[in-house]
Amino acid sequence: MSPPASATRFAGKLVAERGRAPAGGASAGDFGAGALATAASNRRATLRAVVKDDRGRDEHGVDGLAAGTSTISLMTFVAIAVISWIRSGDPGHRSNTYLDLAIFGAALIGGTIGFLWFNAHPAEVFMGDTGAMALGGALAGFAVLTKTEVLLIFIGGIYAVVALSVIIQVISFKRTGKRVFLMAPIQHHFEMKAWSETKIMVRFCIVCAILCAIGFVLYYRYYLRFRL
Repeated sequence: MSPPASATRFAGKLVAERGRAPAGGASAGDFGAGALATAASNRRATLRAVVKDDRGRDEHGVDGLAAGTSTISLMTFVAIAVISWIRSGDPGHRSNTYLDLAIFGAALIGGTIGFLWFNAHPAEVFMGDTGAMALGGALAGFAVLTKTEVLLIFIGGIYAVVALSVIIQVISFKRTGKRVFLMAPIQHHFEMKAWSETKIMVRFCIVCAILCAIGFVLYYRYYLRFRL
């Protein structure tokens, strides 16, 4: 996404302090208020959710990137929710919780696809922290409620890579005065290497899809043991 001039100037100030690692903006993360309330008693689950929610904010600055990757991750969780619902009991005695999760996920997918139509390069609308944190929180909520938090390493792997690039950049700059990336988060590194926004978005989505596929295979293997 192309931020307004005021935002660009503000980011420039952050660059000097954070080693060219602009703080979050608009991307993939926060509707989790309702979903995460269910898991509030589980401190570790809540911590994971909060971390995931915040990391979703870092994947910003490129048209279509947040909505595209979030859609892929949400589709994976919807598939997990549907399978969990099928396996929760015999017809007529199945858990409505998983069915509600699948419906909620499908609604979010519809929203992100509709948003992506206008957010594709060149973007006409922008997400901002409200949408970014909502999506990140929703993904965390899905992981907690389907008891697949460990799989967030893969299903949310693209966000972990983005967050890790910021961490590496800041630590390297503070300790050595040198930058590992031309700019962080990592999508801006590729922008500095003259990649087009469309190219970055498509390739990030491909990587996200591969990671989500690995996460789903692991779910199918270790949670279902190859049985539907």
